[in-house]
Amino acid sequence: MGCLVPPEREYPDDYTGPFGPVEVIPKVDCIGSFHSTAIDPSLDPVLHISRLTVPWFRLTPEAPSGFVDLSPLRDLVWEELTKDHEL
Repeated sequence: MGCLVPPEREYPDDYTGPFGPVEVIPKVDCIGSFHSTAIDPSLDPVLHISRLTVPWFRLTPEAPSGFVDLSPLRDLVWEELTKDHEL
């Protein structure tokens, strides 16, 4: 299961081409693969996990740290986006 964190978009000029206005997104793409215990409490926690793959875009290639704003990732509602998988 996966979801895309919506990127910040810029419209650098007022030019509208045959396919609409020019749209620019950040140049650095990131992919996070996360896993945790199963969402469904009735599943055996030894045999089941939940997984989520999240792509997002950044302006710079900084590694996640306490100084990098990760609020779009922290705001994801894990329980609504992930699915349980049997190992």
